[in-house]
Amino acid sequence: MMKVSEAIEALRQSYNPDDEICISWWGRELFPDADDNPCTDEKWQRAVKNFDTDEAYQTINARVWDYLNYAVNEAGDF
Repeated sequence: MMKVSEAIEALRQSYNPDDEICISWWGRELFPDADDNPCTDEKWQRAVKNFDTDEAYQTINARVWDYLNYAVNEAGDF
């Protein structure tokens, strides 16, 4: 995970403002509890830690990469 400021800086270094990219993000406001209460800081930090520890992003990233590579090159796994 990263802070918004880090993501903005990474994008600024690699792309022009009018470039088109594929991007996705997950913020804690997207994950209310069963009673529709906002996700607490404690729960969000635990989820982020688990996400980073389990290397979950690598699995998601590989699937997106495979899909885009297939769509662009009509090659690879999908």
